[in-house]
This record gives sequence, C-alpha cells and structure tokens, in this order.
Amino acid sequence: MWKRILVLLLQLAVLQNIFSASNTEPAEKPKLVVLGYGDINKLSGKTFIENIETYRAQNSNVEIVWDIKYGDEYEQELISTLESGRQLDIIYVENDSLRTRIITQRGEDIDQFQFINSDSFTINSKNRNYIPYGKYADTVIYSNNDLLNKLGLNPATTYQELVEQCTVAESSNKTGVLFPGKVKWAYTSLLYSMILGRFINSDYEITNIETTTAVLNFINQMKEDGVLTSKLINLDYSDVIDEFNSGNALYLIDGPWRSEEIKITNLGWNKFVSIPDELYSNTMNGGYTGGYAILKNSVDDPIRKGESIKLLNYLLGKEASLLRALNIGVVPTLLIDEAVSYSSINLDKARYVESIGNLTPTLSDYMISENIEKLNRGIFEILSGDKTTEEFILEITENQIEN
Repeated sequence: MWKRILVLLLQLAVLQNIFSASNTEPAEKPKLVVLGYGDINKLSGKTFIENIETYRAQNSNVEIVWDIKYGDEYEQELISTLESGRQLDIIYVENDSLRTRIITQRGEDIDQFQFINSDSFTINSKNRNYIPYGKYADTVIYSNNDLLNKLGLNPATTYQELVEQCTVAESSNKTGVLFPGKVKWAYTSLLYSMILGRFINSDYEITNIETTTAVLNFINQMKEDGVLTSKLINLDYSDVIDEFNSGNALYLIDGPWRSEEIKITNLGWNKFVSIPDELYSNTMNGGYTGGYAILKNSVDDPIRKGESIKLLNYLLGKEASLLRALNIGVVPTLLIDEAVSYSSINLDKARYVESIGNLTPTLSDYMISENIEKLNRGIFEILSGDKTTEEFILEITENQIEN
C-alpha cells in the first residue's frame, strides 16, 4: 500500500516538473547593436559584414543586430540613434574625426584600453576613446605599367623622374598624373605622404609655419612642373577612374580602397616618390586609423558590457584583422605572431601592403580634423590659383593671433 502511494507521489512530482518546465519561458538572449562603416557594394563594407556575421555564427548565445552606413549617412545614423535613446553598443570610429566628436559631445566616450590587452597592439594614437584595428595607407601611386612600357619608362621613384615622365606623356598625347582634385578631402592623400616622415618626425600642427610653408611650396611646385595640372581641380573620383581605365594616363594618386574600381590589367602599386629637400628619405606613407569603441551606455549593463568586450576583442583580433589586411590592405595594429602572407592578392599590391607594415604616426593622431580640412582647402585654392602660398600662410597666422 505504502509502496503504491510512494510511486504515485513520485509520478506526480515528475508530472509537476514537466508541467513547470513546459510553462517556463526561456531566458532572453542578451542583445548587442553594432553600427559599422563602409559601402556594402565594395570590399570595405563586405569585409565588415563578413567579420560580424562570422562572429554571430560562432556566438548563438547572443543576439547581434548590426547596420552599416557610408559617408554622411553614417554620421546621420549615429546622431539619430544617440539622440533617440535607441540601443547602440559598438561603433566604428576614426581618430579625431566627426564620429569621435559626436560621442564625446554626448558623454558616450570612455577609456577603451580597459577592454583590451594593450601589450598585444602597436598603437601610436594618444586618443583612448577608441581602439584602432589598423592603419590605412592613404596614398598609392597606381601605375599603368603597360603604358609605361610602351613609352620606354619604369615606375618613377623620385620626384624628378615623375616630372620627366609627365613631360613624355604630354608629348605623346597622354596624361601624366590623375588626381580627384575636385574633392577637397582627397588632398589628405598628399598630406599624409608629404608631411609624415618627409618634413617632420614629431608632432605637427598647421600653425608650424615653417613646415606648412614647405609643404604648400611643394604643392605649388607640382603645379608649376605640370605634375598636378589645373584640369585636375575639375575632376571627381568617377572622372579620374574613367580616364585611368581608358588607358590614357600613366599614374593615378588615390587610396588602396580604390583598386577594386580600376580595370587596368597590368596595374602597379607604388609608394609616393621621394621629394626634394625631404628630411627623411625612403619613409613609409602615412595613413589614418580606423577602429571600434564600446559606448558608455553599454557598460552600464553588466551583461551587455561582457558581451560587448568579447565582440570588440574579436573585431580587433587576428581573424578579423587578417581579413581586413587581405581584402583592403589595412595594416593591423594587432601584433600577429607570424608573417602575414598576402600571396592571395595581386603581387604588386602584396609588396605594397608589406612595405607599409611600419607606417609613420598618423597625421590625425595629433592634428585636429578641422586643421586637416583647412590644409585641404588651402591646397585646392593654391592649385586653382585663388590664393598663393603666402596668402594662405598669412591667413593662418592672422587666425592664430586672433585665437
């Protein structure tokens, strides 16, 4: 009798457990929201998507919602999300860019170095409110090697060679150098290559009149020598790509991200040429840093904080860094313990990427973006003939006195 009662009680207990389990809602997964940067139709955007989707596939315990924007749309989305109070945990940041100022102005910036082992990275930036995953070498002199060969030339390594080759090109009804001079921020490509390591090897600001004058004088020299011609100030990115792809120009100055739009079969990747009166020869091209930051509101929730730190370290880690290096030529800040092989990409590109492994400090590591924009405008005005170097230097000096 007692045995039967005991069995019934045990059966009842099992049924209660089953019933309770069936009526208990599963624990809600933590959720992270990430805003990436890039053009989804180009490798910059596709690389971000591949990295974030790889992490999401490997971490089913967390819900990851991501979006990606490009250009002005990125800033607009970032501002809109922060002002609306919608959840946002990790964002793309560049040093001292508008994106940095947006999060600083809204109290969302925090010391990011607490989330990583900084000994595992080579980071020159003094800015601690984001972690750079790598440096983009801003300047490539792309060469049409078939056209060079046809004219009996080799890729120029010195400024004098470049000047002479532009003369040869002109006499053959060809263009020497193409550059999207209509786009003012594109002049940053020239600034990174000429200021960093060539005229200075320490902190620089626009108010360093001697250095700024030397840089602008050289820009003016390029104009007088026919390297940067007056027609360039009327060309945007699509114009120069179309003309370069037509096979009628020796060189195109642009960034490494532009390569996927170039259809030249025998394409050369070249560093910026050595220039007259440079202080340091054979220097590497400068570049800008791109990276990620966890927003302050994310760390206020212990669960979101923990998951955000895990995702941040993945986006900065080896697998994601190598994908960026191979896809878009980004030099990783992560100290990778074996040689990086770029053999899967164009050989000239591989040599170029390997050559920039020790990039000079990035201009925006110590120069505020407003002054970079001011220099870009000055270069445009000098090339267009609207101002002389002396007039632009005078303007800088007067502003310095007023401030």
